[in-house]
Amino acid sequence: MSWEQLKQETIDVGLCTGCGACVAVCPRKQIQLKIGCVDPELVGECKEESCDLCSEVCPGAFIPRSELEEMIFGRKRKEDENLFGQYKEHFVTHAKDEKVHHAGVAGGTVTALLLYALEEGIIDGAIVAGYDEAEPWKVKAKIVKTKDDLLNCVRSKYAICNTVSALRDAVDQGLEKIAIVALPCHTYALRKMQLHKLKRLVDKVELIIGLYCLSQTYMDGTEYIIRERLGISLNEVDQISYRGRLGDPFGGGFWVKTKKGEEKALELIAHWGMVPTIFIGFQVERCLVCLDHTCELADLSAGDVWGREEELKKINEYGWTGIFVRTEKGERIFRGAIEAGYIVSMPGGPIASYYPVNPGHPKKKFAVPARIQYRKKYGWPVPEIT
Repeated sequence: MSWEQLKQETIDVGLCTGCGACVAVCPRKQIQLKIGCVDPELVGECKEESCDLCSEVCPGAFIPRSELEEMIFGRKRKEDENLFGQYKEHFVTHAKDEKVHHAGVAGGTVTALLLYALEEGIIDGAIVAGYDEAEPWKVKAKIVKTKDDLLNCVRSKYAICNTVSALRDAVDQGLEKIAIVALPCHTYALRKMQLHKLKRLVDKVELIIGLYCLSQTYMDGTEYIIRERLGISLNEVDQISYRGRLGDPFGGGFWVKTKKGEEKALELIAHWGMVPTIFIGFQVERCLVCLDHTCELADLSAGDVWGREEELKKINEYGWTGIFVRTEKGERIFRGAIEAGYIVSMPGGPIASYYPVNPGHPKKKFAVPARIQYRKKYGWPVPEIT
């Protein structure tokens, strides 16, 4: 059965990404995944003997990358496209609206794109990473339909987000045109849904905005910083931000506000506040063998601009967002947002010379291939990518 295959080939061997695709496609809703966790569970019986949907769409153990690229772009990638995937153009950008720009962590462009798509009727909702209401330090997939809801979910999150699981909920709510802000693993799952023609779900997906991703991290990392480094008990937490206090200029470390209104922050050495320091020890197992840094199968890919920080900071200190325009759909929406005055954009510059400064780039493109070979040597599980 499909569940047994998924369990044996992905979950039990540490290749689950926690994306939630299996939850979204299970016909009887028998698969559940706890917030912020990998390792989904079967809560009933897998009675559909001919159903293999959960294993078919899972991005953990198998990614038919070439087949997916032919579906999306009409061709396989060329040798010189291995570093960044297929794309039309690359830009450095930021939100034109100051409130949106300042709310974001580095440019606010993703928020601006979603706001444009919502207000122009291109989408009627978006799935983004927010925080859980009951346990506000936990990252949770949110379905947003208004500007206020969107602005409540700004800024980067560095913990597992079960994003794809929310697609089924969005469709069940009646949304017809959905944007999804996705990591590479989420994007592979969505594209595999397209490949297997799961029309009820993916026909509702109007836009995939991919995020550059070095790694997801286990929730233990967030809880460690709150409890051990800041001395705050989890039940005292009211709000957190992984990259500086909301509204501050680009940069800053992990920030917590308590229910009593007290604020504490921890600088994490790197000005952007993530993996080179504490969080590197809490990377999700599957992320150790992921080859995709810039979300190569999205319509648009977005992330921090590296190697040009000082130059761009002189123009605007609230940060910039790098954008890869990959598909015709992504290009149409991106150009529309610029023309409508939602985004400021400049040419991306010599990307191959400055992006290696980003730790995600050498990790995904040079370190991970070596790691995969070592794991094969020791008989450890690795994903099959064709």
